[in-house]
Amino acid sequence: MYRICYCAVSLLGLQFSVFFFSFHLLDFVHNFKLVRTVLRSVLHNGKQLLMTMVMTCVVIYIYTVVAFNFFREYYPNETVDVEGAELHSCNSMVRCFLFHINRGLRSGGGIADVLEPAVGDSYEFLRLSFDITFFFIVVVILLAIIQGLIVDAFGQLRDQEDAVALEMQTKCFICGLSNNEFDHIPHGFDKHITKDHCIAHYMFLLLYLIKKRESEFSGQESFVWEMYLKRDWDIFPVGKCFQLQETSSAN
Repeated sequence: MYRICYCAVSLLGLQFSVFFFSFHLLDFVHNFKLVRTVLRSVLHNGKQLLMTMVMTCVVIYIYTVVAFNFFREYYPNETVDVEGAELHSCNSMVRCFLFHINRGLRSGGGIADVLEPAVGDSYEFLRLSFDITFFFIVVVILLAIIQGLIVDAFGQLRDQEDAVALEMQTKCFICGLSNNEFDHIPHGFDKHITKDHCIAHYMFLLLYLIKKRESEFSGQESFVWEMYLKRDWDIFPVGKCFQLQETSSAN
């Protein structure tokens, strides 16, 4: 899929506009593991993130309904074209909702930062309640939940990668034995993972069987091939090691 998208963008750049080539800069996401982890952290809790965004839009829509019916006069005019024509930012429900999404979410103090003050007005108390509740519910709570989901996902992915890296350093990938099992043997664990249970040897065996004709298999090769096709990993010596067995027999 990545290569298909890469080729599609290249063709669009050749046929229509060179600006499509700018998407090739995203190739560094594919080449750097840290950047991939950051991207995965955004997508890791995708369902919760999407539902939180939907809830945020629903809450903002409720505030839009209240603002459109009671506080329209406090909303500013906005320039809508290059000639300087202005249009009221809350003259319709659609424009009012988009204004809340655009300015309410981006303003540090909520929607109150861009509205005219209501000091001395008959709606002053209601405007105060409107501004403060929008700030706490939308900016402080909902946006913090969205940020928290992304940060927590990044922390979880990083912990998982650290745990996998630690296990790869301290445990044999083939048999699962810990390096503590080889403490009484000089260079025991290093020799074990590089000689006795080297991952490359097992990979070469599988690649050898994949390339070889089945009619030319020996009895042992046929057995291993059948187990591989069944995805039965009992062919791996889980929890077993000749080096430890020989040491135990000698003692």
